[in-house]
Amino acid sequence: MVRSNLLNLPNELLIDVFKYFDTNQLFHSFHGLNTRLNNLVKEYHNGQLVLDTNQNFNFLFQYLKPEEIYSLTLPSSNQMVLFEKLFANKTFVKNCRALIVFDIEPWDFIDLVPRLPQFKSLLSLVIIRKTDICYTDIYQQIFDIIGSNKMPSLKYLKLISQDQMLFIRPISLSAASIQNNLEYLTLERCKIIDLLNLYDYLPNLKKVYVHSLEVNERPSHSSQTKTKATNLKIEIKQWSSETFDNLAVLLAQMPELKILSIKAFGKNVPSGQKWEHLIQRNIPHLKKFRFEFRMRDIADFNMIWSTFETVFSLNTTEWSGKCKQIHDRQRHTLICQCMRS
Repeated sequence: MVRSNLLNLPNELLIDVFKYFDTNQLFHSFHGLNTRLNNLVKEYHNGQLVLDTNQNFNFLFQYLKPEEIYSLTLPSSNQMVLFEKLFANKTFVKNCRALIVFDIEPWDFIDLVPRLPQFKSLLSLVIIRKTDICYTDIYQQIFDIIGSNKMPSLKYLKLISQDQMLFIRPISLSAASIQNNLEYLTLERCKIIDLLNLYDYLPNLKKVYVHSLEVNERPSHSSQTKTKATNLKIEIKQWSSETFDNLAVLLAQMPELKILSIKAFGKNVPSGQKWEHLIQRNIPHLKKFRFEFRMRDIADFNMIWSTFETVFSLNTTEWSGKCKQIHDRQRHTLICQCMRS
């Protein structure tokens, strides 16, 4: 039996293995074993760093320069001292392309946000907060920074927060000052009016995902701005009698939409015919959609099911797809997936 080990692998396979390690893990796992691995690790590390301990930080930067780090993850406020060391390096700040900030203390987060514009090359910003923050204006500041193009390279923003409201007032920017390149937006929760306000100030959006969209309040949106977004994915925790009409207002601002995904729970879900009419009227360029509606009442479910089956399951000349139903003791789920023929 032939025995093999990591050192028997060719360089090409080792480089593939390296992709699964952030830079800190890579150096601690492979550097110092032999000259060949030392050279490979230094040349082919991915530039992704998760800050952890001061000891590991000091070890890593014996072999690397801060400007060789292109993606930084800040797991908690325990690493703020290390973050400040990197932030003091102007070349690192200039070259950094991705920043991920987890649940740091509110005062550290509030201090960090005004400094975000210094990351001129940042392509991706992820902020994940599991605890509330009293100063909710801070989210407004983030979008003011992006909307006024103070982060000109930013393409992707993911903002996950447990706070009840992300935006407590309309974004305070004039139309003349709007210029940014944000294309991908993921939010934990917001209202339709908040999303419509964001469309006004993020004109280049392509994909939008909202984990929890509140749609029961009628949006009073007077702007004529149409977003260029082509992909929308939303989850609605509670569907009510007003939801469909309010959702129609949102979709009317998205005439170029090509892919739509809606997941909702509740009663008063409109018929398949109403959805077909909404698509024809508000989002005529739609190419693909997925609807998932969960209901408790079997009578409501059966009534809606028959209309969707009639409109979207017969492989008409316009739509081809399928509808299916899933039942358990508590819920009845309708899933409809279609593509335009």
